[in-house]
Amino acid sequence: MNRKKRWFIIPLNLLIAGLCYTQEALTSPDNQLTFHIALLEKPEAGANIASYADGSHLYYSLSSNGRDIIDHSPLGLTLNYTDFFNDLQFKSNSQVELNKDSYNVIHGKHTKINSIYNERDYEFINSDNQLLIIKVRAYNEGIAFRYILPDNYTKKRRLLVEHTGFRIPTEGKAWMAPYSGPTKWKPAYELYYTNGSKVAQPAPEKPGWVFPALFQVNNEKDWVLIHEAGLERNYPGTHLGNDCLDGIYRIAFPDPGEALGMYRAIPSFTGPWEMPWRVIVTSKTLSKIIENNMVLDLNKPVRPLQDISWIKPGRVSWEWWSTQVRERDFNLNKTFIDLASDMGWEYCLIDANWNEMKDGTINQLIQYATNKGVGIFLWYNSGGPHNYVSEQPRGRLHDPRVRKEEFTRIKSWGVKGIKIDFFNSDKQVIIEQYLDILEDALDHELLVNFHGCTVPRGWSRTYPNLLSMEAVKGEETYGFGAEFPEKAPSYNTIIPFTRNTVGSMDYTPVGFTKHTFPHLTTNAHELALTIVFQSALLHFADSPEAYSKQPKEIIQFLKDIPAQFDEVKLIDGYPGAYVAIARRKGNKWYIGVISGQSKPIELQLDLSFIKTNNTKLMEISDAKDGQFSFKQNNIKQQLHTCTLQPYGGSVIIINEQ
Repeated sequence: MNRKKRWFIIPLNLLIAGLCYTQEALTSPDNQLTFHIALLEKPEAGANIASYADGSHLYYSLSSNGRDIIDHSPLGLTLNYTDFFNDLQFKSNSQVELNKDSYNVIHGKHTKINSIYNERDYEFINSDNQLLIIKVRAYNEGIAFRYILPDNYTKKRRLLVEHTGFRIPTEGKAWMAPYSGPTKWKPAYELYYTNGSKVAQPAPEKPGWVFPALFQVNNEKDWVLIHEAGLERNYPGTHLGNDCLDGIYRIAFPDPGEALGMYRAIPSFTGPWEMPWRVIVTSKTLSKIIENNMVLDLNKPVRPLQDISWIKPGRVSWEWWSTQVRERDFNLNKTFIDLASDMGWEYCLIDANWNEMKDGTINQLIQYATNKGVGIFLWYNSGGPHNYVSEQPRGRLHDPRVRKEEFTRIKSWGVKGIKIDFFNSDKQVIIEQYLDILEDALDHELLVNFHGCTVPRGWSRTYPNLLSMEAVKGEETYGFGAEFPEKAPSYNTIIPFTRNTVGSMDYTPVGFTKHTFPHLTTNAHELALTIVFQSALLHFADSPEAYSKQPKEIIQFLKDIPAQFDEVKLIDGYPGAYVAIARRKGNKWYIGVISGQSKPIELQLDLSFIKTNNTKLMEISDAKDGQFSFKQNNIKQQLHTCTLQPYGGSVIIINEQ
């Protein structure tokens, strides 16, 4: 009997024996997705129910139009003082509540978000008469659930194991990145994604796999993305463990060796405990994978009456990529401030060791930038005792009192934002540090960019001053990764469907210069990354000289490209092969197209979503001689033919009439 029948069709004698209880299903508002939760007891010999362990246990399933997406997968918690995994009993479930909400955000995939979902609570009692609530939300794009321990437990409780698993059909394909073991620089979510690897394949790194993870299942009929959202100070960041037998990927806590072995790897909390959301996005098409806002929606809104009018996404000039020297030079950084001013970009980043600047002071540099109308971001080391990276300034952001004094000081200088690096852990204490930094920065009206960091989990809704996060193997790797030029073209077509689906991604694109390990991507590919990738801080990697020698059309594009758009649409794509993404700002559409393939390809782009009336289209692509090609045409039909050179790209700009 297949898994689906084991789950839903229970022999009558087993029901009479009380070996199974299936709660009422929860469906999505459009009735396409169905979530089931069931309490299964150990069956007698010959029973047609899968047995995972002795006693009664909780399992859940998710189906889409009758097709299994997640088949009966484990739920439950084991704590230091009680157990919510073995011998649970069903207590009650709430009525289904339909929720609708509309809100605006300053930055993200969309600036106006309409949220609709069904919600239901399921309550269970364990053998100690303790209550567990599982809150479930069903969106049209997927489902999310979280554990809640509602009792006001006065002692510090520790969660030893979260038993949550995600059972993915083993015949499917996977796009997953390993979670790295602890080193001087890691974990930092900067390892390559697999490209359609087998489901249930162990990770090459012992700790397992990172969130988010993408799967294609059911004979390529369905896409599934799993992630975590609503992570607060009461929990560590989690990932997927290495043991994925039978396609069951289980929640894993951080490696104990992270943060130089400091702090506990398991979560602890006192009082009522709401744990993070486990998120499953699913769709027959990749468009919902890219366009959905579930991760953002599962976080709390910014605190009431908070003034956020000062928060401005923007374009950034940056000196380190083109020099990769440790010392900061006053006169050199002035040229990058000049670049930002000349291009109309909002910010300039002064990277590590600015407190040891040569031939000038940071205050003089900030004043120079202010006079030029350019805001300054300053780099900081997040350590603290949890890393031994020597780059400066360090030791100023882990202690609350020192951190607030530092923020007051740099705010008085006129600094607009901070880039904070080398967190190197997802332990609960480090998650607390992230959120404390965001809270204090919000109070001091400072923008934030995290590097050497965890992956986004929707914090930018609560803290809209968080403009971007790294958690990606970015353009900097051309400076030290010999393998990167060969891997980057394909990798660049995978991360729009994985890493960038869950939040702003500071890849730092548009490196035209042939670096230590020269890029194989074309310059049009590099240019298109400004659209394909989403980041509310758009760091341009290259130097003033590299940009100034470009054709006037390229310089104008670099001046005009926004850092924030109003809307996103996936036109076409497949991870590892190619992607075409459209983003709208006002009445102007920007379309970025890139190829990860070593041969020329031709795409037919469906532009029917654009309101056109003899509208002009401008296209920047690759000529066969390696230079840029420029075309202007009137749109006369809904399909546009786009020809890409090997590892090539294209940028299309359309003014909607």
